Amino acid sequence: MLSWKKYKYYEEAEQCQNCLFIFKMGNQYHYVGKAENFAFQAPRFDGKLNILFDALIISGFEIHIAELNNQQWLEVDNFMLTLIHSEQGKAILDRMGEVDFIKIPNLIGP
Repeated sequence: MLSWKKYKYYEEAEQCQNCLFIFKMGNQYHYVGKAENFAFQAPRFDGKLNILFDALIISGFEIHIAELNNQQWLEVDNFMLTLIHSEQGKAILDRMGEVDFIKIPNLIGP
């Protein structure tokens, strides 16, 4: 079972490693991602992940993060690679807000 924690400040969240993160509004999951290091500044964010984080919070989103143990990290990593490379997976990823946490054993969203 995962332990999800809601974060209100980027400075708290940037310490998280080997984690899943969710941008959630109401009952809808708008983005689910994984990160070895949440503070990593991905090129697509141009080093401004903290600004994106703050903008989402101000806009009404909640950010939830669950840190994973080694086994959970491998399961999620393998699941995501399979999903990304399958035709069905590509179709699922193209539909925003539709995340089925039941696909990974013991994975329950916040």
